[in-house]
Amino acid sequence: MVAIMSQARLGWIGLGTMGLAMASHLQRHLNDVSGEPLCCWNRTPEKGAPVVKLGARMVSNVEEVAKQCDVIFHCLSDDAAVKSSLTRILAALREKEGQKKKKQKTVLVELSTVHPDTIAWLADEVSRDNIAGIVSSPVMGSASAAEKGQLLALVSSTDACSADIVKPYLEGIVAQRALFLGCDVCKASQLKLVANSLLLGITEAVSAAHVMAQKVGVGSGALHSLIEGMFTPASALYNYSDRIVSGAYKQPVDGTPSFRVELAIKDGKHALALANGVGMDHQALKLALSHLEEARMAVPLSEGQLDSTAMAGAIRVRSGLTFKDE
Repeated sequence: MVAIMSQARLGWIGLGTMGLAMASHLQRHLNDVSGEPLCCWNRTPEKGAPVVKLGARMVSNVEEVAKQCDVIFHCLSDDAAVKSSLTRILAALREKEGQKKKKQKTVLVELSTVHPDTIAWLADEVSRDNIAGIVSSPVMGSASAAEKGQLLALVSSTDACSADIVKPYLEGIVAQRALFLGCDVCKASQLKLVANSLLLGITEAVSAAHVMAQKVGVGSGALHSLIEGMFTPASALYNYSDRIVSGAYKQPVDGTPSFRVELAIKDGKHALALANGVGMDHQALKLALSHLEEARMAVPLSEGQLDSTAMAGAIRVRSGLTFKDE
């Protein structure tokens, strides 16, 4: 396993909050096994400074990553950015394949949370000339979990070989654990959206309970103490309650939310489209989405960053309270 890791040339595209944390874990491992430095690109190069300090190197465009690397990790914020970047990468790979004497497919690892149709598009693009192996591996967990190496990777692929190549990098390095779902490449993105619909539903329920506790006079703090007694601090329910009762769902303009409300809305809409596509009327998800969108409208980006638990603020306003306790 270590021999494979030390020989492969690894690339990383996308160094946002989650991407930077995961790339940093991978670079530390490469340092431990004397592997080649991680080859990185980010739209804002200076944001990659922490991983460069660990030993990674930055290049000027995604094409350089594609041409230099055997395995490319790809972690961007939305479907449009993912498609734009991958279109350039695939063009570079086709040029690279034309120049190679020994045919060995590059493996693309898509870590972004995107609609399954985007993964299907990518698989179709590479199938035309067998240009690359595709591994879809969205991750479960917060920014804090990413920093601590506690993510769960959901993994599906176009072929078993690509999954086998990527597995050593995912389990225990980029993520704490990996759940392998087979060779239907869209399964990982489907499961990620199902899981996100569950988490948004939990957030909605906890948010409403906090507002109810405050309105009836029990108090939000008392409810949080009850939750603390019933659930472990590692649980999603406890973490959401903690963010609500502390007011962490609204942060300064330069703050770093645990799960930005814009991304929660994007993921929620993808999940709703997935449900609609199979004839399911997902009322709970619709309600959560409406509160997320109301929260974003209540606090413009110019006034602060919002976490997904900001739906509590929207429910507070609907109930005659201020968006956040001051």
